[in-house]
Amino acid sequence: MRQPRETQVNTMKKIIFPVTTAALLLCALLVADAVSPVGRGAVELSEAGAASFIVQAETAERASRAVAGVRGAVTHTLPIINGVGARLTEDQARRLSASAGVRQVVPNRSARVSACQAVAGDLVGFDGNRFEWEITNLGASALTVNAFAALWPEENQSIKKVRLDSYALVDELLPQTTAVITSGWRGQMKDRLIPAGKTVALELEFEEDLVTAEQLYRVIVGFEEGCWVQFTPSAATCQVSGHGWRELKDNKIKWELYNVGETTATLSGISVNWPDSNGDLVKMKLEGATFMDGPRKAPVTSMRGGWLKSPKDRLIEPWDSGKLELEFATDIDVDPERYSIKAEFYEGCEVDFVPAAIEVEFDKRARDTGYPYVVGADLLQGAGVTGRGVTVAIVDTGMWTRGGGQHWLRDRKTGEPRVLAAYDAIRHEVIEAKHLEDSNGHGTHVASILGSSRKARTGHDQGWSYNGIAPGADLIVVRAFGEDGSGSYLDIIEGLQFVLDNKDAYGIRVLNLSFSAEPQSFYWDDPLAQAVMAAWRAGIVVVASAGNGGPDPFTIGIPGSVPYVVTVGAMTDNYTP
Repeated sequence: MRQPRETQVNTMKKIIFPVTTAALLLCALLVADAVSPVGRGAVELSEAGAASFIVQAETAERASRAVAGVRGAVTHTLPIINGVGARLTEDQARRLSASAGVRQVVPNRSARVSACQAVAGDLVGFDGNRFEWEITNLGASALTVNAFAALWPEENQSIKKVRLDSYALVDELLPQTTAVITSGWRGQMKDRLIPAGKTVALELEFEEDLVTAEQLYRVIVGFEEGCWVQFTPSAATCQVSGHGWRELKDNKIKWELYNVGETTATLSGISVNWPDSNGDLVKMKLEGATFMDGPRKAPVTSMRGGWLKSPKDRLIEPWDSGKLELEFATDIDVDPERYSIKAEFYEGCEVDFVPAAIEVEFDKRARDTGYPYVVGADLLQGAGVTGRGVTVAIVDTGMWTRGGGQHWLRDRKTGEPRVLAAYDAIRHEVIEAKHLEDSNGHGTHVASILGSSRKARTGHDQGWSYNGIAPGADLIVVRAFGEDGSGSYLDIIEGLQFVLDNKDAYGIRVLNLSFSAEPQSFYWDDPLAQAVMAAWRAGIVVVASAGNGGPDPFTIGIPGSVPYVVTVGAMTDNYTP
């Protein structure tokens, strides 16, 4: 990467900081999109004119003595980079840079876990032909919608309008079942803004009344600032029982289905296998509403489209029942063992006329995250490869472990505690795992992707997977970022120091760094990159984020630009036809 001219010149002088106090503050504000760095050691001038710096020498001890020699205050001791953090005035920093043995003096900078902080909210609801969903901007600046993609049931017909807090973004018919919009927005740019700290409603208006099964909808909204949010359906609570009353008489089968779940159940498909002696299947009904009328040849048929009635006529309300009726051409065989009937529901469950004895090991309320399947981890999990025996350190915003629902993060898939140690680099203290917190949520999200031991039903391969990639792995949790998602170089490096110091004690083999800072020098001169390289030299596999600035050249941040780490980016085809 080409080095900025000012940084090139200043590196030759061993000190990298602007010549005036105003320039120093400007530098602190510009790097890594950090609007308000948090934590001890952030670049901030005190009343006495002191600021936070990183001082490096041959050893951390020598750097500490050099700081004492100019009467500065050491705030962090960091052998991992042969340096210390210090509070220095501009004059002290200048004198220190000229001291024998001091390699460099650089301002303490900032990094972010995410510069663009849009959060997907809850589904507000289905109202006739309208779908409404909330989006919240947790960041410090406004976000601008620049892309929209959606997938929906064909029964809804086309989208007529897309609104953002009553402002129409799209006011034309969008083709059935899928749509992608990246240009041609209606109205002005200000109508596509989500102000900082605000929650807005995204509304989709369709031609017909909606299928009210959340699982059938996919909505993605992208922002010019480099992030996107996706509508995630609630955990499926579909629980339809097929153990109800049934009757095989004359030319009909009648079967009572009970919805014992908390949401409506909408019939999405039906498969039938019957004796040839019954003749054709001529009609099917649910609670008297005919949804199939026309002969289906014996002995097998299935139906997942071409319904005669709207979705509301195929609904079974919570704690209610619906009578499924099949009518044949002639009198039927009355032996139930000769039939195979499967009713499927949009909400994610199914029932059999003659139910098989299946042991349910997964959590019926768990969402299928899909990610283990995408990377093939579900197959490894099925073969017993779950990350057991591997310890992963996460340097992030912390991890929320309190509450009954968090045991999937606290515990391995076997139920044993998995957080071996926790360290707060902002407060400079070891903490108990049970006292872990995360006021931002990013660290908890990362930990969940990495190792959630919640088991969910899926529609792929073996039919289940864990929500996390490695549900058997152990964790070391280091908090180095605050509520707004930003953290100082010194606190991050202190967190890396804790990881390196405890590598052998806890068997740390992987280090996850889902954050980035804007490069200001060659990577080998950057203190944070140096700390990451120290972890790599110690035998730890380091996985880092590429940042949120792509896809242009020279947009990969620190530490993702270090060639010795596994740098992770993201790509999507959701914004293209």
